[in-house]
Amino acid sequence: MKTNMKTRLILLLMVSLLFGTSNLSAQSIAYKLATLEKGGYVSEDDKLVKRFDNLLTQLDKKYKLNEQQIGDMTYKLKELLKEKGIDCSMIKVMEGANKVKIKTYAEYLGYYLTLREKGYNHDDTIESLKLL
Repeated sequence: MKTNMKTRLILLLMVSLLFGTSNLSAQSIAYKLATLEKGGYVSEDDKLVKRFDNLLTQLDKKYKLNEQQIGDMTYKLKELLKEKGIDCSMIKVMEGANKVKIKTYAEYLGYYLTLREKGYNHDDTIESLKLL
């Protein structure tokens, strides 16, 4: 399992670096995440945009990553789970990251991905990760 976890963490970090250097439009990361979360248009002042903005600020401080990296890594996790037929809320994933004491965001996402693939629901996954 450790080799598989390392592979997943490396993948998440690579995706983060690739997307972090791309020249995307000037919209905020929070707005982009809200649009992806809702699956369509949201207004700039939507409460979901504000929630993502707040979480990005908190996670930036906690994990010493920039908002682009956090957003990219979180979205990649959502896509990886979607490929397995597992739906996840990026808001819940990011909120969960604030509740655990795992040192890096990539490590948190790797554990999260593994547990969700093993059949844990979101709440059980976070509770399990709090024990680490």
